[in-house]
Amino acid sequence: MILEFDGVEVTDGVRIVDQRKRLLLRHDPYYGHSGRARQRLAYNAEGDEDHLVHDRPAILRAILNGYALPFRGEHGVVHWARVLENGMRLAEATGADAKVVALFALFHDSRRVNEGHDPGHGLRGARFAQTLRGSLVHLDDAQFELLFEACRLHTNGLIEGDVTLQACWDADRLDLGRVGITPRPHRLCSDAAQDLLPWAHGRAVTEFEPAEHFTARGVGDGGTGAA
Repeated sequence: MILEFDGVEVTDGVRIVDQRKRLLLRHDPYYGHSGRARQRLAYNAEGDEDHLVHDRPAILRAILNGYALPFRGEHGVVHWARVLENGMRLAEATGADAKVVALFALFHDSRRVNEGHDPGHGLRGARFAQTLRGSLVHLDDAQFELLFEACRLHTNGLIEGDVTLQACWDADRLDLGRVGITPRPHRLCSDAAQDLLPWAHGRAVTEFEPAEHFTARGVGDGGTGAA
């Protein structure tokens, strides 16, 4: 059985495996184009750089190509998917910038080198996102500063800050149950996060894999199904 995260195969212990072209095309309307060509095509399609579509499968491939840990480890793709869903609910409730929150979910642990105490991994993830600006990451300067700071500071236990920073940090903290930690309501940044805690914690402790982002298919059968 092959597990896919947003159309990208994730198999522990090996480098990323390229998807079949038909799956890439399903998720990636600019498949086969260079980074700058992708940007031009997306710009022309949307008419405004602020509305460039983030190519999440391509971002995932870029991250996983250099990811040092098991893809499905404690800080890997299943965690990122739950943080993404937590973050989208928080953004809707608080008015946080959903584009920034979504990218935080992918980058905040993207350059960890171990599953335990790993000083500076948030900064490394932020700097990696910076290398993809203009090719895969399409944020204006103010948005990118929020993404950079959210990644850099996400393990510092802060609760005060811009609403988008708060949504990023809470989205991550709400998934602490996967490592045996119950988030404390007073250490969450917003009332919205406290309201979301029972739902998110229940998913974390059961290692829930969001069906919207994960599918499994039998090798060679070409089929798909909910994981």
